[in-house]
Amino acid sequence: MEELIRWLQGYIIVQIEGANFESLLRICRAHHVFLWKIGQTEKGFRVCLYKRDFLCFAGLCRKVCLRLHVLKKRGVPFLLQKIYRKLYFMILLLLMLSLLKVTQLHIWAIEIQGNEMLTEDEIMDFMTEEKIQYGMYKKEINCENIEMKMRETFPLITWVSVYMNGTKLHIDLKENALGVEKTEETPTDILSKKTGTITSILVEQGNPLVKAGDGVNPGDILVSSKIPVYDENGTAISYQETVPEATIRLQTIENYEDSLQRVYLMTQFSTNKHNYYYIELGKKRYYLNKLWQTEEKCETLCCTRQLFVLEHLYLPVFYGCETTRKVDFQYFAYTDKEMEKVLSDRLQKYILCLQEKGVQIMKKNVKISKNGSTMYMSGELEVIEDVE
Repeated sequence: MEELIRWLQGYIIVQIEGANFESLLRICRAHHVFLWKIGQTEKGFRVCLYKRDFLCFAGLCRKVCLRLHVLKKRGVPFLLQKIYRKLYFMILLLLMLSLLKVTQLHIWAIEIQGNEMLTEDEIMDFMTEEKIQYGMYKKEINCENIEMKMRETFPLITWVSVYMNGTKLHIDLKENALGVEKTEETPTDILSKKTGTITSILVEQGNPLVKAGDGVNPGDILVSSKIPVYDENGTAISYQETVPEATIRLQTIENYEDSLQRVYLMTQFSTNKHNYYYIELGKKRYYLNKLWQTEEKCETLCCTRQLFVLEHLYLPVFYGCETTRKVDFQYFAYTDKEMEKVLSDRLQKYILCLQEKGVQIMKKNVKISKNGSTMYMSGELEVIEDVE
């Protein structure tokens, strides 16, 4: 019967090391701490005591300078603790599995592959218009309908496949290799857009109406889309329409104007950078090492990644790092020589840009003038360019 009572109340088997064990027994008797199964071992003494007396007994051992080691815990209270721990673990495990199951019913990532000329922003804007977004139910997504509408919206797409894998929506596509829409060209005359002189003309298709050395004005027809058909007497009896193709070089005058203010604003960045780590849940961001928002002007660079399990099971949890550095704005003033150099450098960059487009610079006639705090550069460039 005593063993059953001890089992129900719970008891602890401890080992005591030290030389003041007899003093400990007297103190325990005075404090009504009940001990049983007292026995001597190689390292000291072994005793049993109730669970409710353990804290008091540990304090008494410290008073008489004895070391206490717990060997075993027996009884119903300790058994219930193990059961509760396992029960809490099982409840937590079930909650996590339930949350994971609910998460699997949604789309949390969209991956686009095969696009070269179409940007991801264009495709994502299309998905937004079709109300395809992160967090929506999988059953609300019609992959075949998305494929059909993408082919109608983007003529560049020759093949597209939309499918779901895990919590990720995959969009694989192929584009037209030529990168242009296949449209039928309408026969249109090649017109002059500027005033100038034809330096060379090579017609592959069409009826040329000008030759090298002719002067032209805006709106003049250079190559006609109508090719006359003559009879035996040399009289035009009909016209055959075609799409003109020709390489025409035109010598013309390009006007150039530029200006520069003396006072300018310079952006200066601090060399000290601060890294703030964060977690995103939905649209809310929680910082781990940032206690308050700074009101200083700063440049911010964020690197965000999405949490996923295995390969295709993406979760609606994001984490990343936010790097900030202080930005300061100061006003400075150019000298006259610096203003002239800046304007000259701009002119050279403009000329290089024209040359990259195939424009030949024959002559440049520009001058610099000053009015108050503003310096101007204006003039003309004599160029030879292709007629588009």
